[in-house]
Amino acid sequence: MKKGLLITLALGAAATLNAQEATKKTNKLEAIDNGVKLNVSQRVHGTAGTTFTAGCENTLGSSANAFTAINGGRSNLIYNSALNTIAFIHRGNPSGGVGTNSGDLFWDISTDGGATWSGPTMVSLNNMDTILGTPQTGYVWSMLFEFDVVLDNNDNPHLLGNIYMLDPVAGQYLAGAGAFGVCDIYTNDGGTSWFAKFLSTTQTYQGVWDDNAGSTAADRTRPALSRNAAGDKIFYVYFDTDTIANPGSENVLPDAWCIGYDLTSGLETPLMNLTAGSLAESSVILGNVSMFSATNGTTTSIPITYQELSNGTAGTPSVGTPATHKYVCGQVDDAAFTEVIDPLRITPLTTVTSVKEVNKVDVGVAYPNPTNDVLNIPANFNTASNVTVEVTNLMGQNVASYNFGKLSGIQTLKLNVSNIAAGSYLYTITTEGARVTKLFVVK
Repeated sequence: MKKGLLITLALGAAATLNAQEATKKTNKLEAIDNGVKLNVSQRVHGTAGTTFTAGCENTLGSSANAFTAINGGRSNLIYNSALNTIAFIHRGNPSGGVGTNSGDLFWDISTDGGATWSGPTMVSLNNMDTILGTPQTGYVWSMLFEFDVVLDNNDNPHLLGNIYMLDPVAGQYLAGAGAFGVCDIYTNDGGTSWFAKFLSTTQTYQGVWDDNAGSTAADRTRPALSRNAAGDKIFYVYFDTDTIANPGSENVLPDAWCIGYDLTSGLETPLMNLTAGSLAESSVILGNVSMFSATNGTTTSIPITYQELSNGTAGTPSVGTPATHKYVCGQVDDAAFTEVIDPLRITPLTTVTSVKEVNKVDVGVAYPNPTNDVLNIPANFNTASNVTVEVTNLMGQNVASYNFGKLSGIQTLKLNVSNIAAGSYLYTITTEGARVTKLFVVK
């Protein structure tokens, strides 16, 4: 993999929902709070390495209301002039009923700025049992909601998110304190091999606030990643309520919790509360973390913004009232990197690579995309070959098949998709020796 990448990370909830709508299923994603806890040891919460200096806290401004985005699609973008591209698509919101791979990840790589793609590779979470324990009967490991991505000093991506148990048939996931495992999903060789590293469990599931309109709005722990300029230190951050200091609370009094990772020494920091003792203590609501942190001597500062809520008509903090935006800087000293990583916290993940041979067929950008009529796929077949195209939904179910016979040279494959329901789909071009899969949308 070349230095410098344009990374797109997308939580494919909206796309998957569209595809699922075509299947006419009506299951809804539902949290089942049954007190289940992951089969792991909770890391001890501490404050080591956390200090505050003058200028590390400030009020930024205000807005008419707070912003929440819980179940919608999310994407992150990292860009540099090399114009290489890796796209991550997180598979699955089981709202409409998804198969057993609903928590798996798909990633794709482009070396020409996104004009062509090599075909998606699936990174499966089915091996999480070795670090989180065996899920309950009927459940699989999933990473469905918020997650973040950052590149390390070798341009290898790290994805941070919450892993938990999901019943993909009933559309239910197990919620509650200790039921969510914060994990780093990463590669150290440009995407050939993938691993999962368990970091901690969260103390809470979510916080619920009044929306000043007779209803409520919720937010979870918002995992986020930051790195120093050199990329040799990564900081895993999430927002969770300290239930020891605030017993019985859900995530309505969140602090910014952090684990630092030094890629050079291979050491981590303890799990630290970055906002303890600051004006932001127990109030980092709807927090956001800068992708880049700043280093001054032996101290790294992690910029964090959050929102201070006003009381709504119910007399309680409301996301539907004017919010004050604030800034706080969590600080980690190099001396805090003292913990050796337990190898039992790391497991390799299964990858399923698309069969592809670029010497046999080069596939261009399909157009128009989205379409509701004919999808045109430019392709160059370097050798004469029988060509077929299969269209599947994001659950792998066949939707349509096309047989183009023997082709060679530059061609345009025309797929009539006018009878396919609106949604996101994959088309797979198969020749005698090559197979290329790409995403398209029917509107």
